[in-house]
Amino acid sequence: MLNQLQLGDEATALGLILRHLASSSYRFTTPTPLTHSRVLAHRGEQMAANLWDVFGWNLPFKVATCDGMNRELLAAMRGAGVLQTRGEVLQSRVRVSSIGDDLFVHSAYPTTQDDAVFFGPDTYRFARFIQQALAADQSSGGSPLRLLDIGCGSGAGGIVTARALAKVTPSIALEVSMNDINSLALQYTAVNAAHANLAGITIRPALGNALRAVKGDFDLIISNPPYLADPAQRAYRHG
Repeated sequence: MLNQLQLGDEATALGLILRHLASSSYRFTTPTPLTHSRVLAHRGEQMAANLWDVFGWNLPFKVATCDGMNRELLAAMRGAGVLQTRGEVLQSRVRVSSIGDDLFVHSAYPTTQDDAVFFGPDTYRFARFIQQALAADQSSGGSPLRLLDIGCGSGAGGIVTARALAKVTPSIALEVSMNDINSLALQYTAVNAAHANLAGITIRPALGNALRAVKGDFDLIISNPPYLADPAQRAYRHG
């Protein structure tokens, strides 16, 4: 139940992109930026051949030579404002990664923007840690069970946690507060949570600085904060 998240036109269009990719059995495991750069260097001037190249490796593409690219998907990309055009050459301004059957929209490569929404190997490690920790926790908790994800980014941590908690305690009502200082992150989180179809789970956005952005007590707080040493000391990157 995403009753606290209002999706605008661009976010709705992003959701259409995820639905299209899901129907195409799209899955992509995002590597480190260094691996990504090496793959791009190896591919040289190649155009994207398929949707995995477009939304995974972020390669430029031409509609006529990109398998799986159709009119509906292009319209959704335009509606979401994520289609960059240079004549006949197009490129996505976002990437899409997967954890299990869930898809997550996040920022394009390279993530150099001040408001870039990260997703990579550390996201997968964080998700595995959550899944392993909660699988071993058989406590019933109270009702409703309140969860807070500080610095949620794409929402991957909160969504993985909500799924794991629902599996361990299926009768407990879950309320998940997704916190970030980056409004773009909360937009992507809303899209990703809506696509995840977390039935019976309330998702609440919380824009602001960590605990200052929320009220009340929480049963579980998770966070995968930035740990980079960013020379520019950008707020969303600098740990």
